[in-house]
This record gives sequence, C-alpha cells and structure tokens, in this order.
Amino acid sequence: MTDSVIDSKMILNKDNWAKLLGFLLVCFCFFSYELMPYFLWDVYDRGIWGFIHSLHPKIVISGLILIVFCFSLPEKISRSQIILTLWAVLSMALSYVIAGPDIMFSTQWMVIIIFAIYMLSSDNVKVHTYNCFHTVFPLLLIIPIIVYFLLKIGVKVPVYNLESNEAVKNARGMYYQIYPFTAQWMGRWSKDYYALRFCGVFREPGVVGTFSALLLCAERFKLRWKWQNIVLLIAGIISFSFAFYGIVAIYFIIKLLKMDKKWVLAVLGLVVLYVVFINIKMPVAALARFQDRLRVFGGEVVDNRTNEDYDRIFKALFSGNIMGMLFGKGYGSIEAVLSKELVDGASYKNLIYNYGILGFLSQLAWMAYATVEFLNKRGSKWSFYCWSLVIVFIANMYQRPSYYGLHFLLILIGAFYKYCTDTEPTKKHFWDFKRGKEYAGN
Repeated sequence: MTDSVIDSKMILNKDNWAKLLGFLLVCFCFFSYELMPYFLWDVYDRGIWGFIHSLHPKIVISGLILIVFCFSLPEKISRSQIILTLWAVLSMALSYVIAGPDIMFSTQWMVIIIFAIYMLSSDNVKVHTYNCFHTVFPLLLIIPIIVYFLLKIGVKVPVYNLESNEAVKNARGMYYQIYPFTAQWMGRWSKDYYALRFCGVFREPGVVGTFSALLLCAERFKLRWKWQNIVLLIAGIISFSFAFYGIVAIYFIIKLLKMDKKWVLAVLGLVVLYVVFINIKMPVAALARFQDRLRVFGGEVVDNRTNEDYDRIFKALFSGNIMGMLFGKGYGSIEAVLSKELVDGASYKNLIYNYGILGFLSQLAWMAYATVEFLNKRGSKWSFYCWSLVIVFIANMYQRPSYYGLHFLLILIGAFYKYCTDTEPTKKHFWDFKRGKEYAGN
C-alpha cells in the first residue's frame, strides 16, 4: 500500500471523526435551556423520554465528545486559540466560583469543558458543527410548520395540553398544546395571539425567530437551492418574533452600507412593506397586537425583555459592594432571583449582573479579539462579512444574554470558517440539488 493511499485514508478517517464530533457538539447544544425541545423537558414524561433525565444525558454526551475529540485532535493549535480558550474559561470559572457551592459543585463545569474542546478543535470540526446545526435546526421545524398551516385552514389535528417547565410561565397561566412533533405555547388569555405565533418544538416563538435570523444572516440570505434557509425564513416569519424582524432589519441596514444595488433595493422594499403593513387595518385582533408592537412611534412598547420588577432586581447590584459591581454576583444569579420572585425578563443586563461590569466588557473584548485574529489569518477582504455578523450577534445579546453559549458561537465562528475561504466547497450532500458559487464577500 502506497504512502499516498495511507495518507488519504488517514485524512478520510479524521474527517469522519470531525463530523461525529460536530454532531455530538450539536446534540449537546440541544440540551441547553434555550434550545431544549419540549420532548426533553422533565414535565414531558408519559413514559417515553423520562429515562433520559435519569441518565444525565449531558454527562453521557460530554464523555463521548471528550473521547471523539481525542481521535480528531488538530495537527496544530494556534496561539490565538489558546488565548481565546483560556480567556473564556477563566471568565466562566470565576463566575462559577462567585456563584457559590451550588454552581461550583455542579455539572455546570461540563459547559466549560465542551466550550474549550470546541475552541481548540480544528477548522474542519467547526465547519462540520455549523453544517450539522444548520441542517438539524430547520429539520426540526418542518413538521411543525406543516401542522401550523393545517391548523390555520381548519384541519383537526390530535392535541393535548402540557404544563410549562418554568414556574414563571405557569404563574402567568401559560401552557403548551402538543400536536404531533409540535409544541404551541398558549395562554389562558389572548389565546388567538398565542396561537398565531409559531414555536416549532421549542419553548417560545423567540427561540425560532432568533436562531432563524442568525442562521439566515450567516448564510447571507441565500435561498436558492438551500431548503434549510427557505425553512428558516418561513419559520422566522410565522414566529412573529420581534427578534427575527429586528435582527433581519439590522443586517439589511448594515448591508446597505456597501451601496450594492441589490441590497439598496431590498432595504427599500422592506421599508415599503413595513409602512404598508403598519397602516393596514387588521381584522384579526392577534395580528393587530403584533402590528402595534412593530410601530416605531405611538405603538405598544416593544421591549418586553425587562419590566419594573426586573429593573428593581438589576439596580440592586449597584447598591451593593464594589466587588459585586465589578465582578458580578456569579453565574445564574439573576436567573435564580427572577425565578424565585416569579419575574419574567432577560436582557444584556443579565450578563452585567452575573459577570459584573468588567466581565461584561471582557466578553465584548473577547469577540473583538477573536474577529481580529481570524481576519489576520484569512485576510481583510472578509472584514465586512465578519464584522457584520459580529454586530448582529452583539445586537442579539440584548435579548438573548448567553454570550459564551456554544449554541450561539457555533453559528458565528462556524460561519467564519465555512465562508471566509478562497477554496470553494465542492462536496455535494444528499440534500443539495445544486451547488452554486458561495463567496462571503457578496
């Protein structure tokens, strides 16, 4: 057997390990609070998935990730990879220690380990992880989209009710209607409004809207021959999530800075659609409520991420000692207080409360450093694409405060490594009908 054949087999073998590692990393993400589908909630037992919670799936998946990582070790780990990994790990570890023994001696440390593995993994692993997430997330939305439209045309679909696994939602009279592989949140009041907003298999429409928007921005809204992006666009629209429309609007405004003719026309088209939409008299009360949320002037306050009780809890941080202000109260602290007092809310202020002012600024600096280091390696011609995504992700942090969350970073970092390259992807997958040219600078 020739050396070239042996080398090609070793490369193929390593690529398979990289794909497996990417798949396991995505599985780990779906056990996070924000992305966990309803059939993995502890309130959804019915004798089907109850055994999962007794097996501590995060521990099992983490162990598998660690094993597979050993078989897909990169040939070289760069200095910037080590710096970025240590930077984030020390920041998270400090917040765990500050939070106290409940966090210090919990399985939460697995999050740090998995994060470190992802950051130290090869470029190939990061691309495979992105590709896997970009396939699995929209795949989970296809059946729910079909069910959503069947319900809208009056088709009877089997359903039963499921309580929420969040005390705040239960206190507000919210629950879920479970259809075949579909969860639809519902409230005991304004049922038409809740029924209008698409949840897919997740806990709220904002999850669908946020991740659909982020993936579409990473994909530069390329819809041709990409069924994943078409599904994401449909799901984002029917989620009626302000996050979806807001992130998309920010992205298009940024693209307008390039003064590309097609983007100028696209933004003008969106402005016209917006003006028309908010001035149409809606016959359906639920649509009228959503329409009012989108009004820039004279409408309902669109910032539903905070409220008076939330602001009271947050301001308490600044009435304490200086160390609390600088380094925060520790990981999960504000979430624990909000849950205890049955207060709903989440914004970038969560990060300031948990990590402190210095920790929050450190996180912003981390993303800037990561982007600069990446551009130093790949070239400044990708600057507009990379910084556009960074701005979008920082804007998203306003309503989804999960800065070091792998389920967010794998989109940002994975898109960098996938699209900021001079070598055009040639491999076809079974779901691709045609592979067109893909340039990040477009």
